Amino acid sequence: MNNTGAKNWLVIYSCIIPGIWILFFLSLFIFNILQYHLFVHSFIAIFNRFLIPLLFGGILLYTMYRGLETRLVVANSLLAIMAALYAGEFYLAYHLKILQQHAAKTASIQFDTRDKISVIRDMRAAGIDAFPVMRGENLLFPDTDGKLQPVTSVNGKPLLPLASIPGSVVVVCNESGQWQTYRADRYGFNNPDKQWDSQIDIGMVGDSFTHGSCVPRDKNMATYLNTRLGGVINLGVGGFGPLLELATLTEYLQPLRPPVVLWVFYEGNDLNEDLPREIKSPLLLNYLHHDDFSQDLIHRTGDVKTALHAFMDQRLIEAMHLVDGPYENFIRYLTLDRLREAIGMGPILIGYNFGDMDTELALFSKILDKANQRVNAWGGQLYLVYLPESDRYLSRFGKSVVREDIYRGVMKIANNLQIPFIDIADVFARDPDPATLYAYP
Repeated sequence: MNNTGAKNWLVIYSCIIPGIWILFFLSLFIFNILQYHLFVHSFIAIFNRFLIPLLFGGILLYTMYRGLETRLVVANSLLAIMAALYAGEFYLAYHLKILQQHAAKTASIQFDTRDKISVIRDMRAAGIDAFPVMRGENLLFPDTDGKLQPVTSVNGKPLLPLASIPGSVVVVCNESGQWQTYRADRYGFNNPDKQWDSQIDIGMVGDSFTHGSCVPRDKNMATYLNTRLGGVINLGVGGFGPLLELATLTEYLQPLRPPVVLWVFYEGNDLNEDLPREIKSPLLLNYLHHDDFSQDLIHRTGDVKTALHAFMDQRLIEAMHLVDGPYENFIRYLTLDRLREAIGMGPILIGYNFGDMDTELALFSKILDKANQRVNAWGGQLYLVYLPESDRYLSRFGKSVVREDIYRGVMKIANNLQIPFIDIADVFARDPDPATLYAYP
């Protein structure tokens, strides 16, 4: 390559690398501007969210007008930073694998390197009726108007199952070196089936933490409560948000009428991610707006099995990818997910929100009020359990404005509705090392 050609490439390089960073800071600034109302009440938030992106973006833009030598120094420095960040991400992924292997060795189990579809195929080859974990959220597909409609049906009529195939072996995930599986109960939830034949005193609704995703059944919340108190039924499902939890309460707890209902609210995604998606489903909104609405799922186990079998027998890979996306691991690397997780810089801290926080809190208040009315109608007591995300204790960047808005907003809703509020965030905060209270990573 001649000198002219080499210089041209250096000019391009010296512009592309800073340009990528300028676009990053500009995108960050625009993202924060779109949610300015979340940050305008805090000077620190204003400085971090608006001034820092403008400052760094402005400095980099200024360097673009400097000489080639200056631009090359800046480009090389920025490239080195990028390389260091992604090296850290790859190291953490490798380190996590080592931790998983060590955990498996400590537990005297063989570290399982198979992917989910291989596990399912091996189990089926052994005569076991195995399927990937399924949840109502992933059975809703957008129609031409953008409304989410059930992809499953029976006799041509839409039906939205809320959990996995009743009685099947459910393959969940592998976070500890061994694939976690369980046999779903008669309604598709994560309980020993015999639990439904005993006196039900406590019903639990929630998402993956309640469900016990990726941990053995004997180590989930419901099992511990059942050991100490007895009569606990677990209706938690990974990916559930407030409307799906209201649907579950209506379909399965209302007929049972337990004296106590624990609504486990997870601050990490219930409002900012799950609820904005769920409100696009007319069927789920029916549980809120119509007191007499029900799919009568507790009496339609056969229909639920038929609908789920028809979907998963024909579209098994697609069904599996609905829960675990085929590009999920690549996206984790691209977004430095493990690195951000290690320093507590998750979606809530960043300010990630599909909708509007005030709107979400107002809607959650209506949903919780409806749930409370239904529980009170059968003489039961609803408790709101506030479950914090690990970033609350891991973050190196202080408190998240969005997280605190969720925390204060949900507590206010519970107080206004006179629903007992069980504050796990406060309990965890008093632990010497609250990060150790989370099983993963």
